[in-house]
Amino acid sequence: MIKRLMLIITFVLLTLPSVAQIVADTCPETVITARDLIAQADIALTETRYADAETLLHDARQLVKKNCRAVAPTPSVNDTGNSSAQINLPGVSPTDGVAYIRVLNTLADSAAPLNVSLNGFGEIVTGLAYGEFTGLIPIPAGVQGFNELSWDFPANSTWVVAGVGLEENLSVLLEPISILRNELGGKARVRVMQAISGAERFNVTSVEGMSFGSGLGWLQFHDADVEPGSYILYADMGGNGLVIPETEFTFEANQNYTIFLIGGKDGAPAPQFVALISPQDVTRVRFTNNRAAAVDVHSRPGNNKIIEALAPGVTSDWIGIASGAVAFIAYDVGTGPSGQEKASVSEHLRSGRDLTFVIRPNGNITVEEVAFTP
Repeated sequence: MIKRLMLIITFVLLTLPSVAQIVADTCPETVITARDLIAQADIALTETRYADAETLLHDARQLVKKNCRAVAPTPSVNDTGNSSAQINLPGVSPTDGVAYIRVLNTLADSAAPLNVSLNGFGEIVTGLAYGEFTGLIPIPAGVQGFNELSWDFPANSTWVVAGVGLEENLSVLLEPISILRNELGGKARVRVMQAISGAERFNVTSVEGMSFGSGLGWLQFHDADVEPGSYILYADMGGNGLVIPETEFTFEANQNYTIFLIGGKDGAPAPQFVALISPQDVTRVRFTNNRAAAVDVHSRPGNNKIIEALAPGVTSDWIGIASGAVAFIAYDVGTGPSGQEKASVSEHLRSGRDLTFVIRPNGNITVEEVAFTP
């Protein structure tokens, strides 16, 4: 029995990667903990508690597997894009109905970059290479045609327009994927989409066992609202075929992550994650006080004080507010909702805009400037 135990101990310790492969800061502490568990398993064996010994050895191995391994580098995750493609912004006004798109190239077997035209505006994206994506591009809301394909883009909606398919079977097309950027209440929203054309179904899982999509076929997706934090994800086909190695992500509160599985159906180019981050719908506001006395500014719903003691003639810094229906109220300094309203306005805040409000002596608050958030 002791000989069997030593063989198992050797097996557990051999699962440790070399020092050059270890990327987790917790690995040294994990090894100490694992050795303690193995020592407890040794005692359990001498006391013929075989089930306990097996459990302890399993826990030791799982700890090593989780915390002492090489993890693939985090893919590019940002809201400004990762490409050097030429972007020609359509001429739209921030006061008009506007939708937002991002363009992604997943065409694994195409040597040519992706170009995208918008009817009435010409080519808006030129030279987008495989695996690259753009930042948010404002377009007119309504029915719009891209490369001779048309879809309806409601005002204030956000989409990823992805080049998908394979040239070899003449199935290349653009596919719009919606992104829900509504208020997330401190969570992170993760949408995983399978975009490897011709491949079998994929499972996407965290190393802790949380599912981010099971049996995902081509252009199928899975949504999950998760707690902010670090997650290590991998993708496989149920033990057969292509695999995307463990990749670390840091999901932040109130952010939308759209993670695409891209690659060649036969493994070339290698399957990988491509992740796009789109922040929750936010409008930036600032206030200029044209009254004779300083004021506090509160927002509703919630009666939140967003500006304190704004002096006469002064303009505040920019403040991010969740887009939607909002009321702003000016009070005498320190009085708040129990005091008398000195000025107020109700406004529907639209995503991606900067609004400058002026607090006037007559009790009105008016919008003086509207621009796209840079």
